[in-house]
Amino acid sequence: MSEPPVRPARTAARRRPAGRAPARRPAPAAPAAVDPFRLPKTARDLTGRALAGLRERGYGAWLDPRRPGVAAVLRLGLARGWVAAGDVDAAFGGPAPNEALYRLFGATLSAIPAWVEALARQNALDPERMPDWRPFAGIDLAEWDGELHLVLVSRALWVHAFDLDGLPPALAVAVAQTLDLVARDLAPCCRARDLAGSWYDDALDAYEALLARAPDDPAERWTAAATDDWADGFDWEDRAAFEAWWERVGAYRAPAPRWLRRWLARPRPRGPAPLRRALRRLWRWRRAPGLSRAPWFRWLRRATLALRRAERRWPRPPWAALAVEEDWGEMEREPLECAQPIGFGEPWEADLLESFYENVACFGCDFARAWRCDPDNPALGDALEAFAVGQGLLIGACQADALARGAPFV
Repeated sequence: MSEPPVRPARTAARRRPAGRAPARRPAPAAPAAVDPFRLPKTARDLTGRALAGLRERGYGAWLDPRRPGVAAVLRLGLARGWVAAGDVDAAFGGPAPNEALYRLFGATLSAIPAWVEALARQNALDPERMPDWRPFAGIDLAEWDGELHLVLVSRALWVHAFDLDGLPPALAVAVAQTLDLVARDLAPCCRARDLAGSWYDDALDAYEALLARAPDDPAERWTAAATDDWADGFDWEDRAAFEAWWERVGAYRAPAPRWLRRWLARPRPRGPAPLRRALRRLWRWRRAPGLSRAPWFRWLRRATLALRRAERRWPRPPWAALAVEEDWGEMEREPLECAQPIGFGEPWEADLLESFYENVACFGCDFARAWRCDPDNPALGDALEAFAVGQGLLIGACQADALARGAPFV
């Protein structure tokens, strides 16, 4: 039996086609230098995981003593739709609940200013012709006595000086009374006369004493003022300064406009009766020729209806349920309403307000209003909403005043 043929081995030379040189492998590259500031991805992941526990414990250390206040803010965010309930559930069930809750807390606080501004614009007289306005009060957090507080702090002074002397006296009185109601129930503002009441105590005493001594002779009054050493207390450098002081204090003591005297003679509004009277008054005036189209009448109608809605929703001002005592520990604060006084262009207002704010600036005081963040009291959102509505009405009053005087509102 013959032997099978022996096949040649399949060497590398037979596997390569003829004429093709063998491929050369590239020489190994030199190892690149290691950048110590750019760790490999795996190392970065390991670092993040290692620090995650420390970060979570840090958020927990901040949240633990403040959980009631944080819960009140998150409840506000849930009620207004800024935070979804699913996000809160996911935060509690996630791997880092403290960090997730803190971020939801911050998102809620960040949403408040835009919401306040939008509500204020809705309640202005002309929302389409608004200036580039931001809420004059910013939002801060403060804590004392172991409680977290939401604090509205003024970012600027906003003095409202309305000119009502050209209006019918009854309309002017109605506008002033409605501004009082806005200050009582909604926006934090005050009468300029409230600031002047304590500021002019000594001035009124001196005025009455000099008036009793010389009721009809200005020269004799000046002689009496100079001899009784009052000049040092009131900065009367000469007779011209004394006469200017005399005119200002006299205008405060006995205002000239008839509508202003009528308004001041009436008691401050209390209870729901002033609003009912305002509604009846608007109903009577609705057909008065030339009155229903007046800017101040339109503002009065809008403000009265807004106040009526607020009264039905909140029989008691919502901020009153969250108010704190005026003793704020080491913080120097003045009431927020003093940052936006309401005046009517009386001769004494500019001098008084300048002196008042210079005195406040010397002591470094802020104007603020604080509310407790109480999770068991849902009034926090109501208080912010009332503040926004009131600010919108004050902006509308500025618009009405500008339109009545034929001036642009900017």
